[in-house]
Amino acid sequence: AYTSLVGVLRDRGGLAEEGIFRRAGAWSEISLLCESLDGGKFDSNFSGDVHVVACAVKKWLADLVDPVVPHEQYN
Repeated sequence: AYTSLVGVLRDRGGLAEEGIFRRAGAWSEISLLCESLDGGKFDSNFSGDVHVVACAVKKWLADLVDPVVPHEQYN
């Protein structure tokens, strides 16, 4: 479901939005979105702020057990 978020960002012009991964969305909306994703009830017609979607993507990446860039690559 989290891969659908990238599609929402793309389709709604979020990838061209200045500061898309820097500006924070409303925490209450981010929490609700993450709960719906975790419960398998994400609606791809999500009409909320693109910054909320971007924050949900960042949260998902931060919560991964194994990071996208392995720890060995940091040195």
